[in-house]
Amino acid sequence: MGDERADGGTEDVREQTARRPQWAQPSPGNFGWRGWTLVGVIVLSFLVIPIAMIAIAHRPSIVGSFGMTFQDAYLTLPMIPAILLALTAVWAGLHARRR
Repeated sequence: MGDERADGGTEDVREQTARRPQWAQPSPGNFGWRGWTLVGVIVLSFLVIPIAMIAIAHRPSIVGSFGMTFQDAYLTLPMIPAILLALTAVWAGLHARRR
């Protein structure tokens, strides 16, 4: 009686094993173009854009040549790395999910 299920079957559910997800093994020593893309976005976000923001404070002609005010420049420049980092995170997440 202990082997019977509610639907009348006698198969023991505990005998079935759960399938574990298969993860891709990391390749040793190969960073690949995806890794270098991530490094490039990080360097741009944490080095290039902050240096550009410091540079425009000392050169008002740079901001004026784009037809922007300082307020416009200080609002738009931080958006560049924010958008790039967000797109890179989504891209990396979707790529990791496909594997």
